[in-house]
Amino acid sequence: MTTHNPIANKLIKKIETLSPEQIKQVEKFVDTLNKENTTEKKTKIDRQTFLKLPIEERNRILAKQVAEIEEHYTTDSEWQDWVNFDLVYIDEYKS
Repeated sequence: MTTHNPIANKLIKKIETLSPEQIKQVEKFVDTLNKENTTEKKTKIDRQTFLKLPIEERNRILAKQVAEIEEHYTTDSEWQDWVNFDLVYIDEYKS
């Protein structure tokens, strides 16, 4: 398979050398990228428009956003380090 995109051609050549298991991993990774692309293209609404929505719709949107970001907050401790870092210095400053 040849495309007019040199980067795609280079990736295809590299993928052809991988084991079947590695190819499955690449496919999963590409699927993840495609999902992120789709998520980014969703329509954004401003705060005023959001507040005009019925409460049930607002709750549905917020619940969906919580589900999408929950893994980040439960598995990535980097953000917690920043929060704790700030609190330590605030406590020291007050003393």
